[in-house]
Amino acid sequence: MSQLNVERERYRSKTAEQLRLVLPLLSKHATDFGPESYALWFDFVNGSRLELTAELQTFVNLGTRLSKEQTDALYNTHLRDAESHSIENVREAFVELLTKMAASTAEVKQTTIHSQQFLETIPAEIERVGAQHAARQLAEQSQLVAATLLAFGQQLDKAQTQVDGLREELQSVRNEARIDVLTNLKNRRAFDEALAQGAERALAEQSPLTLVMIDVDRFKLFNDELGHVMGDKALLAVATVIQQNTKGKDFAARYGGEEFAVLLTDTPLESAQLVAENLRLAVERIRIRKVTDGSPVRTLTVSCGVAAFHPGEELTDFVDRADSALYAAKRGGRNKVVIATD
Repeated sequence: MSQLNVERERYRSKTAEQLRLVLPLLSKHATDFGPESYALWFDFVNGSRLELTAELQTFVNLGTRLSKEQTDALYNTHLRDAESHSIENVREAFVELLTKMAASTAEVKQTTIHSQQFLETIPAEIERVGAQHAARQLAEQSQLVAATLLAFGQQLDKAQTQVDGLREELQSVRNEARIDVLTNLKNRRAFDEALAQGAERALAEQSPLTLVMIDVDRFKLFNDELGHVMGDKALLAVATVIQQNTKGKDFAARYGGEEFAVLLTDTPLESAQLVAENLRLAVERIRIRKVTDGSPVRTLTVSCGVAAFHPGEELTDFVDRADSALYAAKRGGRNKVVIATD
C-alpha cells in the first residue's frame, strides 16, 4: 500500500472513530440535529477550540441538552466566521444525509417491529399450520430482516463516505479562514488560537514561549505617497521575509494592518531577540522597485517588540507587553528591537 493510501486509510479510520464519538453526544446532548449541531460536537471531539470545548463540557458534565437557541449561539460565536461562505452547501448535504438515514432507520424499525410481532405469533402458528410451515415462515421473515439490515449497513457505509467528504470540506474552509489573503501568512484568528495552545503547552512542559511583534515603520506615509498597490507590495515583501526567517514550530501571522506577530516556542528571550534582530536586518535590505523600469522606490524598516511569557499571566497582558515594547522602539527612533520589561 502506498504512503498516500496509508494516510487516506488513517484519515478514514480517524474520522470513523470521531463519528462514533459524535453520535452518542448528539443523542444525549442535542435537541437539534442539523449541520450546526454536528459541527459543534465534531469540534468538541477534536478539541481544537479551547473555549468551545469548555462550554460544551459544561453540558456534558450536567448531562443536559443544548436547545436550538444555544446551539445557534455557540455556532455563531465559534464557527460561523470560518464556515459562512460554504455553510449552505454543507447544510444541504447534511439534510440529504440525515433524510436518507432517517428513512433507513425508519425502515429498520418497522421491520424489527413486524418481526417481533411475528415471533409472538409463532406458538399459535405451530398449532394452526404445523411446525414445518411455521418454520418456513420464520425463515422468510429472517431473510427479510437480513436484507433490511444489509441495506441499512450499506446506507451507513455510504453515509460515512459523505461524512468524510463533508469533514474535508469543512476543514478546508476552516484552513482558508485562517489565512491572510494578501500575505499568505496566518491571520489574527489563527494567531489567537496558536497563542492559547502555545501557552498551554509552555505551562504543561515548563518550556519558554516568546512573542515578537513587528510593525512596518511610517507605513501610512508610504501608502499616502505611493498608493495602496505599492503598499500591498511592501506588506507582501515583509511577510515573505518573515516566512523565510521563521522555521519549524515558529508561528508567523499578520496581526492586523501593517503589524505582524511571530510566536516562538521553546525559545528563550535572548534567542527571540536574535530572531527579531535578524528579521529587522532582512527587512532593511528590501528594495521596493517600480514595475515600469525596476528602479528602486525606497527601502523599508520595521520596529520590533519582544516579550517572554510568564506562567500565570493573562494572554492579553503577554501580547500587550510585546506591543508596548514595539511602540517603545518606535518612540526610540524606529528600525530597532526593544525587549519588554516585566
